[in-house]
Amino acid sequence: MPVVTRMANGQYIMVFEMVGQANTPNNYKVSANPESWNAGSGGTTIDNGGSPFVITLPDGRLAYNSYGSGDIRLNTTNGAGAWTPVRTTMPRGYSRMLQYVTGTGRVLILSVDGFWVDARNSVYYGDVDLGHSAGPYYKLVNRRSGKALDVYQANPQDGAQVVQWADNGGHNQHWH
Repeated sequence: MPVVTRMANGQYIMVFEMVGQANTPNNYKVSANPESWNAGSGGTTIDNGGSPFVITLPDGRLAYNSYGSGDIRLNTTNGAGAWTPVRTTMPRGYSRMLQYVTGTGRVLILSVDGFWVDARNSVYYGDVDLGHSAGPYYKLVNRRSGKALDVYQANPQDGAQVVQWADNGGHNQHWH
């Protein structure tokens, strides 16, 4: 089940599952041509479990999800480097889908249990704010210190350290 999206740098990223391998690795490849992929390479593993899905957000970040976790993983470097997990309220599910919702700036998540479930297959849905939702954002400033509430090093993970910092106008100082 390959899924391809065009990245902010004009190249393409394809995510796919490596069926028949232990723990079903979810890999990706990058190409300048969406119809030409290096067939001799198995790509780079992001996580395991199958059913990977990736989209490019309007700000250029990549949002990724798979059957292995209900969490979203974000990448800010066109597929290179770390994929940072962001907690969601979604359970893991087989057929995953992510959709950026223009009107709200949030990401819709859909999933189903899987074709092997011997019962009615439920569809689960939820959405997640990845830091750029529509609606008012607020800056929280300490009256005594004059410093803004800041997520340390702009860490997108739940439980990230929150500190007071000089007002720099960063996204990590805006609260929704």
